[in-house]
Amino acid sequence: MLKIWSEENFTGFPLYRLVRKLKAVKKGLKLWISTNHFDSPKKHIDNIKLKLDSVQQQLDTILLDTDMHIEESNLTAQLEHWLALEESSLRQKGRDN
Repeated sequence: MLKIWSEENFTGFPLYRLVRKLKAVKKGLKLWISTNHFDSPKKHIDNIKLKLDSVQQQLDTILLDTDMHIEESNLTAQLEHWLALEESSLRQKGRDN
């Protein structure tokens, strides 16, 4: 972002130059976010649900496996975390529109 900020040479009044630089940085940030590893929460939720289903099926056959119970509780916590992130994201998108 520093590169974008320093490379953009706009002429005009100082406030106009500031606005143009901020718009250029915003565009650069959107591009950076879309090309990096910021997957939507939905992908993480689907992945965790698949893993959780698998662990729960294994628990149906082996009830006393403590490692599986720990794995199930870890996956459940991860699922709750990502569901909260998705809800927050949807609320923010609702406010933006």
